Amino acid sequence: MAKQITPNEPSPDVLYNVDCLHGALNDSGYICSHDFTSKVMTSIHTKPVRGAFLYGMAGTGKSYLPMVLAKVLDRQLFVHQCTQGTREEDLLVKTMPSEDTISGVKIGHGKIFQAAIESRKRPVMLMLDEWDKTRPSADGFFLDFLQYGRLSLPGVEDGEVNANLDNLTIFITANDEREFHEALLRRFPMISVSPIEPADVVTALEMTHKNNRLIPQMIDLYTRSISASLPKPATIQELRQLMDAVELLGSSSDWDTLVYQYITKTPENHILLSNQAKVESIDIDKLVKLRADDYGVDEVPVRNDINKPSMPSLRNLAKFNKSFSPNNHIPTDASVVFKRNEKSDNCVMQLNMDKDDPETASMPEWGSITKKYDFLTDDIVASSIHIIHRKRTYSSIEGEILIKDKYITRPELVRMLRGKWLVHKRDSNEIIARHHKSTDSKPVDLRWKEGKGMEIIAPLADSYVTLKQIFTLNANENLAHIQSVTLLNNRNIREISDSQGTHLAVRDLKSCVQSGSNVIGNSVLKSMSEHSGYCQGIYVCAPSGDDSCSNGDIPHFHELLNGSGKKYKLKSIPNGFLVIANNLHVCIEDIDKYAFGKMSILIEGAVHPDILSKVLDWFGCIPLYKCFQHDGTLRDKLEKAGWKIHHYNVNALVKSGIYALFVYDYVLFCGFLNAYDVTDEATLAINMKTKINRIRALEKAHKPNQD
Repeated sequence: MAKQITPNEPSPDVLYNVDCLHGALNDSGYICSHDFTSKVMTSIHTKPVRGAFLYGMAGTGKSYLPMVLAKVLDRQLFVHQCTQGTREEDLLVKTMPSEDTISGVKIGHGKIFQAAIESRKRPVMLMLDEWDKTRPSADGFFLDFLQYGRLSLPGVEDGEVNANLDNLTIFITANDEREFHEALLRRFPMISVSPIEPADVVTALEMTHKNNRLIPQMIDLYTRSISASLPKPATIQELRQLMDAVELLGSSSDWDTLVYQYITKTPENHILLSNQAKVESIDIDKLVKLRADDYGVDEVPVRNDINKPSMPSLRNLAKFNKSFSPNNHIPTDASVVFKRNEKSDNCVMQLNMDKDDPETASMPEWGSITKKYDFLTDDIVASSIHIIHRKRTYSSIEGEILIKDKYITRPELVRMLRGKWLVHKRDSNEIIARHHKSTDSKPVDLRWKEGKGMEIIAPLADSYVTLKQIFTLNANENLAHIQSVTLLNNRNIREISDSQGTHLAVRDLKSCVQSGSNVIGNSVLKSMSEHSGYCQGIYVCAPSGDDSCSNGDIPHFHELLNGSGKKYKLKSIPNGFLVIANNLHVCIEDIDKYAFGKMSILIEGAVHPDILSKVLDWFGCIPLYKCFQHDGTLRDKLEKAGWKIHHYNVNALVKSGIYALFVYDYVLFCGFLNAYDVTDEATLAINMKTKINRIRALEKAHKPNQD
């Protein structure tokens, strides 16, 4: 649900979107560049107090910025104008005539005090204008307020206040009349306010003097005033006033007189501007005449990034805008980084389409789009790498991926490194290595830390080592391998999310446990400890057992429709349905003759045999399991209790139809329900309850740290 905006609260786009803030400032008359807006945006989000030093030569718009920004952000503006020699007490109080006092004056709250009080109710903005005119001692006096929001006026009514710094934005303007205390400088970022670009001057003048014939002269005058090093360059307001004066006087106007009146204003400045006009000789005692004919640029500058179409575009008229402001924040928890282009932007945008949309397009909760790069922040784990590899999710995008594996043990790491990685650092707490097939331009680097697992950073595209190859233990074993992914064709694999690798692996459990074939990687098996209940799996096929089917091809479908009620419920979803019963949740999706079906199942306990028999007919085999980390003595304990090594898998023990598959420091207890074993519903019910009860008892007896 979208965030509700109160009447006094600006739109989140203005607060967090640089493009929106840039447009709002310029539309309100403060002409500035996109880069300058980025600096302003970051400053209004600083902590502990928001704001910045605005530093620059006179006439560049330092004081005007807080005025316009307060209007854009809908905040009350409090302005304290500092004067030469302003003292500490002058910052907090103001004197007013009063007939009620003996002295005839009354001491009241100054603008800083008023802003502090108002900040307790709503967001406000405070401008301390020309701070460099204050006494140096004012810097230290102000530090406590900036850090903690405390103000005190002994003897004055309501003389104690604690400002709400979260609601207070402070801008301090200064020229260069004195240096500031270092502690004060550390409290705020510094924004240099430079003269604006000539192209922006054109934009500003066009706002009030559209297509005016004098704009070329104004641009030339503006650039010369900067190059001549005048103490203050010509301002937008002064140029507008000069244009109005020339228009008013018409042919009787004198360029030299009007430039002196509206721009230079002193003989010294007039001489500096004359020198810039390359007058050969200057009589300092006599004001040099400036000729209007010498002024005017050949071509009014325009922004290079403005490309107007030769005819109106329906997309522009309908406001189809695919652009957005890049995010300035680079996430520290990034898992994938791309060089930014249309493909990488689309990759970030396409993720989590079924979740709530982010407030700003440049910063969804799962990633970040900046000016040059795209980032994803969801953790990429080893158990999902086989699916990412098969789907070629990022194969055509230039970038890097960070893969985590919290399950790998030291013995597995040794097998993985031996003969395939170059070890650069090795001690009891950390190992750092580089894959021997990687190159300097596209390296594959590994770091393992005791107690934290393994991290690998690898290139996404055109590398000599693929994502799947990184996790190779030997010719037959791979930490991230999932057999059912290998069997899927490319059209099937697109239906599977990158994060569903472990769920999909449930399909391979039977062959993994009973035959000993390495169809599931060690990290994938261990990650099944994260499953809830006794089974959580995804099967890429239709209930008929084929790739696709219609309703009429689903076994028992009409019986299900007629029997829906107390034992189970059927709920409709687009192109599919749900089967919901006690301890059972089944989702059947993409029911169509031309679609690739998908079934998912969650079992949390014993299920009524009436519905279980039908579901089992669809899945063929349903594993029931619990996976957890053991203490290292479990194998011996089970063998002493009568468990036997399986005939085809030395890593599995078996007793009375329950298997214990050992994967280094993890064990997976499991049993299987097979459709071909079902003789009647009563036997099926007993079989399921027996397996679940035994698995539950084994977990309770052997899982460490059980209550």
